[in-house]
Amino acid sequence: MLLLPLLTSAQDYVDIFRIGYGETFNNDFEGTNSSTRIRSFEVGLTFPVVLNDNHAFITGADFSTNNLQLFPKAERTSLYSTNIKLGLASTYSERWSSTVVLLPKIASDYNNISSDDFYLGGFALLKLQKKENLIYRFGFYGSQEAFGFFTTPIIGWYYLSLNKKFEMDMSLPISADVSYDLGKTTIGMDYFGIGRSFNIKKENQPDTYV
Repeated sequence: MLLLPLLTSAQDYVDIFRIGYGETFNNDFEGTNSSTRIRSFEVGLTFPVVLNDNHAFITGADFSTNNLQLFPKAERTSLYSTNIKLGLASTYSERWSSTVVLLPKIASDYNNISSDDFYLGGFALLKLQKKENLIYRFGFYGSQEAFGFFTTPIIGWYYLSLNKKFEMDMSLPISADVSYDLGKTTIGMDYFGIGRSFNIKKENQPDTYV
């Protein structure tokens, strides 16, 4: 995915506003000669509210849409996801800090939204500031999905080059973001490795999910 931040600002390595668009190569349907491309658009806002020298309240929201064919020769369908960020960032010393965030979301085709489209997730991270421009992180992520509960450990790091042009934000295996500042714009690659699910409603048919 090509990530093009229209407006970015840093506050303790938090992106205030991000926007991105991506399109995959052909994804083949099993047992057929048909395929589909997935077009994705994502926008996110994160806004930390400083409570005191050691704590900040994290707020924000993310919205994404994925446009694709669900079946061979079917019309393209748009699947949407909207989540709210509510959390707390705490600093314990010059080297140690933590972040805990709840991520309630609605994920479906947004036809007749109901409680079946609502899922609750979140993550917790413990961070070690190794150097001024290098932070290690350890934690876990968990989320309700249409197929059940998903959880995974997180191991990662944040790195900013000394000239502040090259940036790596890694939280493996769930996400990775590598970017380079060209001056007036920033280019990079963005990876999101969590399996997402979307509830789908069709008239006179039972609910399904992908």
